[in-house]
Amino acid sequence: MTGNFPELGRCISILDQLMKMYYDHGLADFEIGWGQQFYVEYISDHPGASAQEMVEYIRVDKATLTKNIKKLAEIGYIEIVGDKKDKRVKHLYLTAKYQPESMAQNGGTPWKRMKANNSHHKREL
Repeated sequence: MTGNFPELGRCISILDQLMKMYYDHGLADFEIGWGQQFYVEYISDHPGASAQEMVEYIRVDKATLTKNIKKLAEIGYIEIVGDKKDKRVKHLYLTAKYQPESMAQNGGTPWKRMKANNSHHKREL
């Protein structure tokens, strides 16, 4: 049994790489990749969330979160707004560029568009 463990780990690693490539390809038109999609989805579901809330919910380190937030802000998907009472806290909001109304012209949000574009790959049992 232990002899097969390294092979299982290798297979899991290959599947992980293929899944990331699949998402990166599907999200390329939106200028985001595998790493950023989860942050955008969280902010969509929790407008005004702070970085600390995201660190606790997504279970990612602050450096990784900061890097991804910076990229999303640079491409115009999120707006970073300082808290009026506590200057250390920054609230995150999706911009009009990512809002469903503006995404409708491009077939919806990246997640919905990917699911719609790939629904023809599903097999009927």
